[in-house]
Amino acid sequence: MLIRTALGFANHLLAGEAWARKRLQPFAGQGLRLICGPVTANLVIRPDGTLTEADTSNVPAVELILPPEALWQSGGDREALIAATRLNGAADLAETIGFVLRHLRWEIEDDLAPVLGDVAARRLAKGAARFIAWHQRQAQAFAQNLAEYFSLEKPLIVQRFEFAAFARDVGQVADATERLNRRVESLTARRNP
Repeated sequence: MLIRTALGFANHLLAGEAWARKRLQPFAGQGLRLICGPVTANLVIRPDGTLTEADTSNVPAVELILPPEALWQSGGDREALIAATRLNGAADLAETIGFVLRHLRWEIEDDLAPVLGDVAARRLAKGAARFIAWHQRQAQAFAQNLAEYFSLEKPLIVQRFEFAAFARDVGQVADATERLNRRVESLTARRNP
């Protein structure tokens, strides 16, 4: 269900961008495998440059691997999400897929305008963008507050400078212990000729 929804959305975006379909058309019939944690989708490029589901026996020419944590770590930042994605396989198709992913945009206003009208669609899109940005700022502030709480007030997390000082101290104790061992061995050797 999720894969079909995502595939429908991807084809909706491709339908609105002739340049993207044109770039994908030379690769018609070649397979893609999208992997995000336990979710795997096998796709094939159609002759018109859109995508369709493929069966599992289809050998993909390219694999797109997205670490699951990248979905929440990116915070909705498209560039960060694309940067976290690894492309493996045929270089020419991987390069084309990467280019299409970086440049394909969803113009939500264009989809809402026929239903709501131009002004309402623009206001709704701008309001949604502000709402999403506000949520991202709140999530980031919450994460920072949580890290501060667990590192300063209830020290469950060691701060970087504290860890560096501890490591330095451990190194100094190890050096002193080594010097002491050498001194003891030297004195023992002198006593027992």
